Amino acid sequence: MPEYCYVCPECGLHRNIVKPMSEYDKLERCNGFGGCKAILDRNLAAEAKYSSGDRYGKPLISDSLAMHPSQIAEHNKLFPDIKVHKDGRPQFDNFKQHDDYLEKTGFVKCTQRKKRRGKIIKST
Repeated sequence: MPEYCYVCPECGLHRNIVKPMSEYDKLERCNGFGGCKAILDRNLAAEAKYSSGDRYGKPLISDSLAMHPSQIAEHNKLFPDIKVHKDGRPQFDNFKQHDDYLEKTGFVKCTQRKKRRGKIIKST
């Protein structure tokens, strides 16, 4: 079943609801703080893994490019436009920023290897 993302226009609560596709148009009510019962708005931007254009649907936080927390201060001097979380994982806002960072740091972006298809054994 798909996951649908909603946001309350009154209290700002974000909810992810898993429901069958046959109920995608069913209205959902907020059960937020203070007894808010407003009808939730669908948050289509949050549902998209990647939006069109050169922006990510959500910021990309890279686990593979993480650094030791003691290196964050030096990293911020070299790359002030790239936010680094307390645990050392850098956050990128778009594809271009990510690719430029990889090029400046000397990392190579490898394409994923595809598995070879298995052989189909015909029954006799």
